[in-house]
Parts: sequence; structure tokens; C-alpha cells
Amino acid sequence: MERQLSGDLMKSKKREEIRHLIQIWTYYSDPCKIEFHNSECYYDNNFYMFTNYLATWLVCALTFDRFLAFYAKNLYENSKIISVILVVVAIILTLIVHLIIYSNVPLAGYVPSCQYPPQLSLNSFQLATNIKILCSILMCLVIMFHLYFIIRQDKRIRHTVYDTSTRYSSFENVLTTKSVLTIAVTQLFFSCLSSIAVTIVRHFEKGMTEYTYHILTQYVAGLLYGNLSIPILIYLKTTQCIRYRRQKITKMTLEPDLMESRMISLKAMWEK
Repeated sequence: MERQLSGDLMKSKKREEIRHLIQIWTYYSDPCKIEFHNSECYYDNNFYMFTNYLATWLVCALTFDRFLAFYAKNLYENSKIISVILVVVAIILTLIVHLIIYSNVPLAGYVPSCQYPPQLSLNSFQLATNIKILCSILMCLVIMFHLYFIIRQDKRIRHTVYDTSTRYSSFENVLTTKSVLTIAVTQLFFSCLSSIAVTIVRHFEKGMTEYTYHILTQYVAGLLYGNLSIPILIYLKTTQCIRYRRQKITKMTLEPDLMESRMISLKAMWEK
């Protein structure tokens, strides 16, 4: 599923690039017509922004999933619908943000690229972007602190607990949380890199020609397409977790029962 989603997004990006080239070739003799009317970019822009914010809220869902797996273990293990609920909540939050930015916004004016939001929605778009970055930073910090505590707990369990189920659950918790942290940091990197770069370019807009400004803005905004790697990253990390789990289960099943061997050893010493 992740491969298919990533492939669809890459195809959409290619279509957008081809569309820009056709627009340039068609109106090269009349530069005033090269820009796109906002109504032409309705579907492209909505899809671009929706997937952008959806990536953030899905990472939030993954973060919350790790908390439930650790702090509400019984509830998490006994309910099969929690993951579905988290995904649905992520989609609903994305729709709410999307409606705040685009609802009742007239599609007037022109934009150099369909990556640009409508002119009259720039303020709400900037606010939503700032909130997205703050949420991403908060998620990364929370996951790092959570990972720190569960790694400490895992070390303690390995030295003091000999129950196979407890040891394996601890190992799985650390493994999955590391994967979620990798995904969250990747998403934060591409989102922040793009947003900060666009903010810097806008700050120096007055000292640039209009051509240079729009070229730079489109280039740095394109860094958000790095989020297309997230579905692939999720797939790779999931595959990696499955492989490590199998290796760990094989190792634990081949090892002798430590508790049993200790009791036999104590019994032998007592009988001497």
C-alpha cells in the first residue's frame, strides 16, 4: 500500500512538471499568460496541501500509538480498532485544517505555480504551517524522551527479569519507537527545511527581482516533496521491524530457559 501511494504521488508530481513545461512552451511569446489562474490550480493545489498536512497528522497518530502501546498496554492489545481510529482522527484533523485554509476563499488572481495557495488564504496558510512545524518539533521531543525512558527500562529488564514475554515486549517497544522517531524526524526535516527557506526568501523579497523571487520560492517549496519518501520509509521500517522480530524470536526460542537453568544449578549446589 505504501509503495502504491508513493508511486501515485510521484506520478502526480511528474504530471505537474509536464504541465508547467507545456504552459511555458505554449505562452513563451506572451509571458503574461505563463502564470496559472487560481481556478486552474484548484485540484492540484488542494491535493498538494492535503497530502502535506496529512503526513504530519499521521506521524502524530504514530506517536500517540506508541504511548498507548506503552502506557495502556492492556487496552492496546485487546482492541484491534485503535489504529483505525487514530488514522481516521488524522484524516479528520487534516480536513479541518484544509477547510480553515480554503473555505470561502475566492479563486481570484494568478500564481506562478500550483504549489502556491490562493492569495487571500496566505495568512491562514502561514498560521497552519507554523502550527504544523511546532507540532512536528513537539512530536520529535516527546518521542526522544519516551525512547530514553523505555531504553532505560529495557536495560533494567534484561538484567533483572527472566520472563520471556516481558523481555520480548520490551525489545519490541524499543524497536518500534526507534522506527517512529526516524519517520517523525524525516517528516520534520523536510517540512521545516521548506518552510524556513520560504520564510527567509520572503524576508528578502524586496531586494530581489520578481523573477528571482519566484524561482527561489518554487525551488525551496519543492523540498516538501521530500515527504513523498515517508510512505517508502514506513514500508522499509515496517519490513525491518518484522525481520528483527523474527530474529529475536528465533534467538529467544533457541536459548535455554534461564530461570530453569538457575533453579537446577541452585538445586545441585544445595544437594552437595
